[in-house]
Amino acid sequence: MPSPNFSGLPNNYSTFTFNVPSGRDRLSASIAYPGNPAKGNNQRVRLILIDPTGKFAAHSLPQGVGNFGNVDVQHPAGGTGTGVIFSITKAHNGTNGTVPWTVATENYNSWGTASPANVRLEPGASKQVHFHVRTPATPGDSSGSVVFSSDLGDTTTLPVTLRSMVDVRHGSAFSGVLTGGNGRPPGEGQVDYYTFNVKHNESNITANVSLTNDAGDPVGAYLVNPEGTVEGYGQNSINGTQGTSLTAYVANPIKGNWTLIIEFAEPVVGDEISQPFSGNLAFNAVKVSAPALPHSAATKLAAGTPVTVPVKITNTGSQAEDFFVDPRLNSATTLALAPFSQASGLALPLVVGSPQWFMPTESTSVSVSATASLPVEFDYGPNQGGPDLVSSIGTSASGSFTTPAGHLNNGFWFATPSEVGPYPSGAPAGTVSMSMSVTTKAFDNTITSDTGDLEPASINPATTFSPIVINPGQTATVNVTITPSGGSGTVVNGTLYIDDFLTNVPPYGQQGADELIGLPYSYTIK
Repeated sequence: MPSPNFSGLPNNYSTFTFNVPSGRDRLSASIAYPGNPAKGNNQRVRLILIDPTGKFAAHSLPQGVGNFGNVDVQHPAGGTGTGVIFSITKAHNGTNGTVPWTVATENYNSWGTASPANVRLEPGASKQVHFHVRTPATPGDSSGSVVFSSDLGDTTTLPVTLRSMVDVRHGSAFSGVLTGGNGRPPGEGQVDYYTFNVKHNESNITANVSLTNDAGDPVGAYLVNPEGTVEGYGQNSINGTQGTSLTAYVANPIKGNWTLIIEFAEPVVGDEISQPFSGNLAFNAVKVSAPALPHSAATKLAAGTPVTVPVKITNTGSQAEDFFVDPRLNSATTLALAPFSQASGLALPLVVGSPQWFMPTESTSVSVSATASLPVEFDYGPNQGGPDLVSSIGTSASGSFTTPAGHLNNGFWFATPSEVGPYPSGAPAGTVSMSMSVTTKAFDNTITSDTGDLEPASINPATTFSPIVINPGQTATVNVTITPSGGSGTVVNGTLYIDDFLTNVPPYGQQGADELIGLPYSYTIK
């Protein structure tokens, strides 16, 4: 019979028992469940553990509908324990369905050595202790603790996380296990990190990630350069259809240690406790060719006469992608970005969403300004959160950021203005207008293609384009048309970038593009 919860709503529940051997150091228990976040938090399913003595031991405490729950107990009591799985009844918008569960116990193992293993300290004194431990045998992270115990029985710990890099030149594979998160908005879930080194002469990076099953599990990928900037994205969906694989790309990566961040967002499907995932990294695996593309100033093209160049693109990744062509001149220019939401005459305190702009690829510097009726400051940056930047303070506040060597995160950026306190009697009313500009490679408006180009949407939100879908292992041809414009003798130098379009990168729904490769072109106008 349903039992009411703290708010008076009836709960369905079920119990199970499990055996805990004596002397174990840790107990971990997990559940999965088929909740629907669209129906609200009543869809949460909870797990409580009761130890063999009848005492409360743990509660999974879901903060949202993540379809996964986990608890752990340190030094659990030996004997027969009880698990209670419960949710609000279906009649009150709760979850009914099959809930798999698992319980495991562990003993702590020696993780390394300390030298010296024992020290004596007088009051106020300190001594240095060296800790020696091996990094993980496979790419990824391992965690443990250095335990300090005194002869008085006191114990404290120092957490340590070690990371082994992916050796791209001697086996580029990595793997892990996906479980889930506790549902906390906005749904970050589980995050895994894989670091690898890029030499100075690599043309491109390809990162593939594949689930074992459950295409409904949302997964995002971020290729982060040595400066901490995201230059490549991946998502296991295309045009609203999810799959079990994703691919992320970066063209012309700067040298140094890069990190692939894999975001297993929430909610997972909820039909299993865990599933293995696998992936690999590769350099210079992109396959694009355009033999007819002019590549020398000795090539003469007549002004106003269209020249069509076929570009052959092969999808060497693990996932179907939306590909398009982005022609750029090699010269840099400063562009005023067009706002995608209200940016002028905003009322303060802010009651609408923050102004948004679309950052084009190949951008290296950004400037943001605010003109207000009272002193303000603002945070600004890419929507996924890094770098997190802040402005000056005043009625004409501003902020700027330049990357030392790489590129700015492409995709949507925000700026959130707020008044500067203190406020003796509440925040005063005011107005603010904001703008954003970038330094980037100039668009080459003399080149068009079958796909069109996403990037000019940064200065004209009405821009339309039609990317071509290419499945893994398949090849397609995109026709690019060059119509030279300018005076006789003008030398034109640029790069034809081949990009893919990302529409909903988990967990924040970032939109943007990956650059796969850049094909240089050069010609002289007759």
